Amino acid sequence: MSCKLTYDNVSYTYADGTQALRGVSFELGHGEHVALLGPNGAGKSTIMLLANGIFLPQKGRVTVGDEVVSQKTLVSIRQRVGLVFQDPDDQLFMTTVFDDVAFGLLNQNINSTAHTHTSDGSDAITHTHTHTHSSTPDHTHTHLPIPTHSHTNSPSPDHTHTHSPTPTHTHDHVHPHPHTHGDSEHEEGRKESHLLYQPANMDTHDGLPENSKPRPLSPDELRNRVEQALQLVGLEGLEHKAPHDLSFGQRKRAALATILVMRPDFLILDEPSSNLDPRGRRHMMGLLQMMEHTILLATHDLDLVWELCPRSIIIDEGRIVADGPTHELLRDEQLLVAHGLELPAAVRLR
Repeated sequence: MSCKLTYDNVSYTYADGTQALRGVSFELGHGEHVALLGPNGAGKSTIMLLANGIFLPQKGRVTVGDEVVSQKTLVSIRQRVGLVFQDPDDQLFMTTVFDDVAFGLLNQNINSTAHTHTSDGSDAITHTHTHTHSSTPDHTHTHLPIPTHSHTNSPSPDHTHTHSPTPTHTHDHVHPHPHTHGDSEHEEGRKESHLLYQPANMDTHDGLPENSKPRPLSPDELRNRVEQALQLVGLEGLEHKAPHDLSFGQRKRAALATILVMRPDFLILDEPSSNLDPRGRRHMMGLLQMMEHTILLATHDLDLVWELCPRSIIIDEGRIVADGPTHELLRDEQLLVAHGLELPAAVRLR
């Protein structure tokens, strides 16, 4: 199965007439870590929301692997593309961290109603899965029992803040619609947790099964997957805490865990280091450095890009103005200043 993400002459205009993208074309190769750079309002959010079908192109096409993103392919596309919002509070809505990370696994076999923005800017109703937390059903389902919990889960019908994002053209914050244990018994869990650093389809050789409708997990499998994801992001032991009791940096990592637990092939990350203190930023950078997924990372943190992303794409006013090696582009002060950016400290201090 191919792990390429391709934008082919993609254009998108918002309902108010703002043209967000104008003939955007680029391709992310298997396992690439690519930065998406540009000023606020350049089109970065729109590009990200097109990756898993929250928006659909009005012209051109977006392809995930060999599959074109369309109304008919939303279920399979969203099984492969994980979107992590800038603000973790847009992604965490359950009563405990465990429930938030388990949410996608519990609901991956449930068809649900979600909004998708169509080519004319209107909302269409489509049935899709919700495991990437990028489009969320009305929370009227019944949770499966989770063996490690002593409390009873209750549905949360008012969590409309996780519905399909509708960012405005004035900024690039992807925002949803209003609305180590050391003992031997955990050795196997530590070994298995490494799998979460890898996409589900790391190997692209022929003969691999398609990432079709997943089988339901047993309670033990569910618990193990959640524990592995939390261990990976350094939140083991906090699974029973309420998300609002975590620090902001911990919530950022919990939001990432809700995606990693699903083992997607692609990670789309909006400002992963924003509002983090130096320790939290280093922790996040360490996590991303170990990821073997195909990653598209939108950020204004050019020093993070300098260290994490061999390739960068600069977009401004809906058009790609540069695409090349990060260490070349981020040394070009004239280019950066012309498009609302500045030299990273890694270059200025040399």
